[in-house]
Amino acid sequence: MKFLGYILYGFGILLIISIIGRLGKFISDIIRVFKIFSLDITGLERGQIIGSFIFWILLIIVIYYLFKFGNKYTR
Repeated sequence: MKFLGYILYGFGILLIISIIGRLGKFISDIIRVFKIFSLDITGLERGQIIGSFIFWILLIIVIYYLFKFGNKYTR
């Protein structure tokens, strides 16, 4: 089970590196979510903004659980 824990840690680290690589997009997507109702945009663009925000939330949740279970299995 320790091996599985280290694999989970490895995947978590890879995902964190991917967030660091796309940090500019991450910050701009967060800012766009707060401006979603004040901008003059189409429904398609609103859907893309909401979809990208949901992607970032799910990615952070997955990273959290990878580290949580990685920590659990390495003990």
